[in-house]
Amino acid sequence: MKPALDVGAIERASEHDRLWFEKHPGATERTRPLIPGEFPEAKDEAGSVDVLCVRPGVRARRFGGRAEYFFAVDVDPGAVLTMEDLMGRAS
Repeated sequence: MKPALDVGAIERASEHDRLWFEKHPGATERTRPLIPGEFPEAKDEAGSVDVLCVRPGVRARRFGGRAEYFFAVDVDPGAVLTMEDLMGRAS
């Protein structure tokens, strides 16, 4: 059975990251502690989350240990997520 989503925790994580990148406009990535409930698949509430700012309004979050990684994309209201954002930019 899949763990239940904690929408409040996911929204808090997304807002926390949005505000952080607003305060650090030159940054493209950061690592921060896991917010409890942010990734329901996390078996414990310890660990860190890598956050990548794809472009303003679009962020990818990754949490993982040695064996598994869990990935989420946050898109702010008014921002557009493109297939290029998901697939990476061609060189």
